[in-house]
Amino acid sequence: MPWRTPTRQEVGLQEEAIILKLHGARQHPGSGSGQIKEDGSTDEEIIQIKTVNSTVVLKGIDIQQLWLAASRTNKRARLIVFFDSLGLRLEGEVLPGRGKKGRA
Repeated sequence: MPWRTPTRQEVGLQEEAIILKLHGARQHPGSGSGQIKEDGSTDEEIIQIKTVNSTVVLKGIDIQQLWLAASRTNKRARLIVFFDSLGLRLEGEVLPGRGKKGRA
């Protein structure tokens, strides 16, 4: 097979595998595109990883789906965002809020 530059998707999967290993987690097959929707998990957490250059768009529905997947399995939901060009990482647990539109 001739040498070629890896695609962004291939690089992303390799980076996710390294990140998940550092968290003691296992990578899900297809990295969330298969039956299991999130990138990886441990016995206590379900983990979603985003790797971006400098800008990320977080959609509420995506964060809600991460939280729902975790809560169905009695696990915590963790979101990790890597800003490659800035050398920064944003990491945190997804928690339930105060109800719809901020009402308790």
